Amino acid sequence: MLRGPSRRSRHRLVRDSVIAGAGLTFVGLATTLLVSGDSNDDNQLATVASLFVGIASLLVALMDFFRQEPTPADPAAYADDLALTLRAQWLEEAESRRLRDPRVLPLVWTTTSRPVADEPHTSASGPRVLRVRLDGRLDGRFDAVIGQLAERYEQLPQRRLVVIGEPGAGKTVLAMLLTLGLLGARQPGGRVPVLLPVSTWDPVREPLDDWIVRTLAVPYYSGRQEIPRALLAHGLLLPVLDGLDEIPESARRGAIRGINHAIGGERPVVVTCRAVEYEELIRGGLRRCDRHPWWR
Repeated sequence: MLRGPSRRSRHRLVRDSVIAGAGLTFVGLATTLLVSGDSNDDNQLATVASLFVGIASLLVALMDFFRQEPTPADPAAYADDLALTLRAQWLEEAESRRLRDPRVLPLVWTTTSRPVADEPHTSASGPRVLRVRLDGRLDGRFDAVIGQLAERYEQLPQRRLVVIGEPGAGKTVLAMLLTLGLLGARQPGGRVPVLLPVSTWDPVREPLDDWIVRTLAVPYYSGRQEIPRALLAHGLLLPVLDGLDEIPESARRGAIRGINHAIGGERPVVVTCRAVEYEELIRGGLRRCDRHPWWR
């Protein structure tokens, strides 16, 4: 499990000083009350008890505050650590699914001819369509196949891709292969592909970026969000969102709007979805301003 950075000595010194100061304040006030207070012992004890509860609550809040790790000074180093962890995780998953077995059933993918293409890119010379074919087949050496898939993905102008297919066609497997290929080809300090099951995201209640941070924080950073949030802020995460069709139908258009809002015009993204559901989303009357700019 990845850990956040250790507390710096100055951070510890400030924390310990504040807590010690609060403790001394309590002792001083309690002593003052006992020495010079009212002669009514019950009132004095009640006052001291109330003071103790108040300062104890303050100490709990201070401990909770200082328990938070400082923002990492070198996000690229943390990206490298995350990439190593994810690559080991997905290689183990590929082994468990026997995807590296030469007898595995070949997985084939090709550029879709469905009417789900993005609107033509317009340049100074007029409209033009950028088409990159990602056709491939998982029946050769595993490392060579995932390497070629990653290489072709990197040829996409904006690194935006939607993988569509029928139920059980292998969309999740292809997303895993692409993730592994990108992790293998990644240079130190580069962007980290993170394969995430989008079915756990509620686009109505939570922005995409907050969900990504929370989803990474729980398994890799003991629930702490500082590092994944810093990685996201520095453009070091490439979300691979698996299973758009698994979001309830009533929330799918909101999910597309949420993805659009998060990725803007620059950030890369990969999404998988069942073909029919995706085509219905495109055909289903999304207003022009909600049409997503993904390459597909």
